Amino acid sequence: MRWKTEPWPHQFISWKRGIEQLSTRGRFALLSETGTGKSKVILDLVAYYKESNPTFQTLIVCPKSVLREWPTQIQEHSNLSYIVLEGSWMERGAKLELNRDVYLLNYHGLKVIPQVFLDHTWDLVVLDESQWIKDFDSDITKVGLLLGAKAHRRIISTGTPVTQSLEEAWSQWLFLDRGATFGRSLPVFRSRYMKNVGRSFPKWVPRRGAKTKVWSRMVGSGVWYPKDRVLGLPPQTFSWRHCELEGDQLSTYLYFLNREDLPPVVMLNKLAQVTGGFVYEDEEGERNPRYCETNVKLKVLQELLGEIGPHHNVIILCRYVAEANLLKSILASKSLPLEEWQNSVSPAYLIGTGGSLSVGLNLQKAHYLIYFSSSYSVHDRIQSEGRIWRGGQTRTCHYIDLIADGTTDEHIHRILAEGRFWNI
Repeated sequence: MRWKTEPWPHQFISWKRGIEQLSTRGRFALLSETGTGKSKVILDLVAYYKESNPTFQTLIVCPKSVLREWPTQIQEHSNLSYIVLEGSWMERGAKLELNRDVYLLNYHGLKVIPQVFLDHTWDLVVLDESQWIKDFDSDITKVGLLLGAKAHRRIISTGTPVTQSLEEAWSQWLFLDRGATFGRSLPVFRSRYMKNVGRSFPKWVPRRGAKTKVWSRMVGSGVWYPKDRVLGLPPQTFSWRHCELEGDQLSTYLYFLNREDLPPVVMLNKLAQVTGGFVYEDEEGERNPRYCETNVKLKVLQELLGEIGPHHNVIILCRYVAEANLLKSILASKSLPLEEWQNSVSPAYLIGTGGSLSVGLNLQKAHYLIYFSSSYSVHDRIQSEGRIWRGGQTRTCHYIDLIADGTTDEHIHRILAEGRFWNI
């Protein structure tokens, strides 16, 4: 096989393991951590099979935020032809008739997928960031399983297969091997590896030693490399800056905390918004933000940026768009949009939401990452940390969380801390 770009040693070993698994079992789980170059391994596997079968066709399903990155990876690491499946379901169906090596589709596209896709027998279906099908009852998972059932070969690729519950692995491996690893029944999986400790409602927790057993079986389907071991990455530091709400920010927080008419999910959202210095006026949507006159987190952020100094690239992540817009307006003289930031020779701030900047981007020109606010998503947190701690990074990576004491911030960070336990 001729490489367009030379693989790192761990990528070559992963490629060899992938050929072995795909050729004998028709499945391969690529579980190495984010930043280890999983995309190249996948493309090298496609190119290998393409050499012996010129009509070999691959469907890669990925998050929308990564869809723009895959064409870049394909052009850099291979000579494969590709097409992005966008537009109406009729337009997507027409694109399937075009002769391409790789077809790219985002997970939300599975909801409106034409029947011709389900009837098509793919040589290989790849689920990039396969934790998108961890919810066994979602429409995306159901269509993904249908696609996998007809494919000759299947790959799942994720550095975070499990973040909160062992049962997240079940549907991913059902796609991968149709039940060979964990069975075709979720109740049977639960009874084998978990126990129900709930009273009024089911609450499934792992049995003693179950986590190790499940992880061992997962890795048995593929390969796993931690990036600090294979890339020689620098250290990481994690710290917190605490503050206390005051003024109208505090009174607004207490107002929503005492609103007994609000559903719990809505109340938690409102409280989280207030800790960032605003609240959306509509009850459930994300429109018409009203900003507080007092914003203690903003004061702490400005102090922190002063301490870091003007000579470093800094990424600032927020949970809500309204927070990011506020910071962009206040820090306008030093903040840049993503593409300009990546190409800038002068240090600058990159401000965005955790979801938009957590997957599929190489942001290692920065080594400071500040979390102005965080969501409950363990996956987004781990992925966002990996944006700066990856190949090419030579400086210690500093992660700093801003936390308003006595608020939902503390609850969110407890959930994130517990979720790291599941990041096996």
